[in-house]
Amino acid sequence: MRLLTPVLMLLFFSLSAPYPGGFLSADENAAALPQPGQRFSLAITPGDRVLDITTNAVGRDLQLYKFHGRIGQRFYLQSTPVFSDFNIVAEISGYCLGEGKDGMVIVTPGTAKKSQRWRFIAAPGGGVRIVNSASGKVITCVDSWRGLLRDIDPNLVQTFVFRPIVTEAFQQPRKRPGLSRVPIIDVHTHIMNMEKNADFIAIGGVLEKKYDTRIDIWVDLDSNFYTGWNESCPAESRKRYGERIQYVIQTGYRDVLIFKPEEITMWTKRGDVVGYKIWWGFQKGIDDPVNDPTYARMAEVGLPGASVHVAQPFFNKEFTEARWTEAMDRWERVLIKHPKLVAVMAHMGCLMIDEVRLTRLERMLKAYPNLNLDICYGLTEYCLGDSDRLRSFMIKYSDRILFGSDLMSKYTAKNNYDAFAAQYERTFRILETDEYVTGSTFLMGGNIYVYRGLNLPPDVLEKIYYKNALRIYPGMRKALNSVTGGSY
Repeated sequence: MRLLTPVLMLLFFSLSAPYPGGFLSADENAAALPQPGQRFSLAITPGDRVLDITTNAVGRDLQLYKFHGRIGQRFYLQSTPVFSDFNIVAEISGYCLGEGKDGMVIVTPGTAKKSQRWRFIAAPGGGVRIVNSASGKVITCVDSWRGLLRDIDPNLVQTFVFRPIVTEAFQQPRKRPGLSRVPIIDVHTHIMNMEKNADFIAIGGVLEKKYDTRIDIWVDLDSNFYTGWNESCPAESRKRYGERIQYVIQTGYRDVLIFKPEEITMWTKRGDVVGYKIWWGFQKGIDDPVNDPTYARMAEVGLPGASVHVAQPFFNKEFTEARWTEAMDRWERVLIKHPKLVAVMAHMGCLMIDEVRLTRLERMLKAYPNLNLDICYGLTEYCLGDSDRLRSFMIKYSDRILFGSDLMSKYTAKNNYDAFAAQYERTFRILETDEYVTGSTFLMGGNIYVYRGLNLPPDVLEKIYYKNALRIYPGMRKALNSVTGGSY
C-alpha cells in the first residue's frame, strides 16, 4: 500500500476522510501533488507571494514573501502513517510546518505531532487548499504577508499552487520530444590533455542515457596547444575519438598575438583547428596596430576569433569600471577596423551584468554583424531577475548566440560523470522549459538561487545548439556529419 502514488493515496483516503463541515469528495481531494522529495515553493493565487522562512534572533518565522526561490522558500513532502497526510518539510532547516498558538503557522522540529500533518484539497478554479490535519483549518494569507490558520472561507486568500523546482537533490531523468536528436556543439570547453577527452565523451554518454540528450562535438580551447605546442594533437585525437573533439590555437593574456599571418594561413589550410582563442582581458594591446595583420589574415581566410575574452575578470579592486570600459572600447576599435573579422565573445561578452551593459551589447550586435556570443556563465542577473527581458534578447539575437559550457577537465573524473551530466541537464532545462531550476549550471553557479526557464522556441534552440556553430567554425559541418552520419 505504501507504494501508491501520493495522488492515489489521497483518492483512497478521501472516501472516508472526516472534515469539519462534511466529507471530502474524491474530486476535491484529487489534486496532483509533488512526489515525496521533490522541492517546491507554495505560491498564493492570485499574486507571486510564497511561503517563506526567515531567520531572526529568536528562531525562524514563516511569512509570505515575493518569490525568489532561495532555500528559505523551498519545501518537500514527507509521507506519514496516514496515507492522506504529509509533513511539509522546510529545506532550509529540515523542520516541519505546524500549528502554533492563536492559529499561527510555525516551523518546528520533529514529524510525529498531528498538528504537523497536512492534507491538500482541490480549490475551486484550480490550485489547492492546505488543511491542517489536527484542526481542519486551512493556511490563509492575512494582511498580505502572514500565514494563519482559518476556517475555509471563499472570501479569504486560501488557494496555493505548487511551484516545482528542479534541484540537485531531486533531478529526474526526462525525455526531450522533438529535441533529442537535435545536434549539440559545445563551443567552450577546457580539455587540458588528450587523455581527458575520454572523460567528456563519458559525460556525454551519461547525458544521453539519463536525459535523452546527446552532445556531438566539444570545442577544446586549451589542450596541448596551450602547454606543449604538440602539432600532432588533432591528428591523434581523430584516431582515438573521431571528430568529436575540435581544437583551436590560442594566445593567453598578453599584448601581442603570438600567431602571425602566415601561421594563421597554415593552420587554416591544415584543417586542424576551428578558430583562434584570444584572451585579452584588460590588456592594452587589444587594439595595438601590431596585431592588425593577424586580425586581417583571420578575416581573409575565415578563421574566427573563437572565445574572445575581453574585460575579464569582472569588477574588483584591480579591474575597475573605468578599466572595464577602456578594454571594451579597445575591442570595439578592432571590430570597426576589421569588419569582416568573425568573433565569438566568451560569456556573452561579460555584458549581461546590468541594463547599462546589456544596452551596450545590443548596440554592438547591431553595429558589428560578425560579432557573436557564447552563453556559458554569461546570463547573470537576467537569469535571476528579468527572465522575460532575457528571453526576448535570446530570441531576437538567436542567429548570434552559441552554446558553451566552460567545463574544465581538471574537475572531471569517473566518480563525478553523473554530476556533470546533471549540470548540463539543468542548463538545457533552463533553455528549453519554463521550469524553475536551482543548482550549479553552465549559465550560473550555486544552489542559492532559482532560475526561471526561458522556454525558447525550437528553432531558436537549434541555432544556439548547432546551426550557428556550423556557420562560424571552418570544417564544423564536415565534422558534425562525420559524427552523426547525417547531412547537415
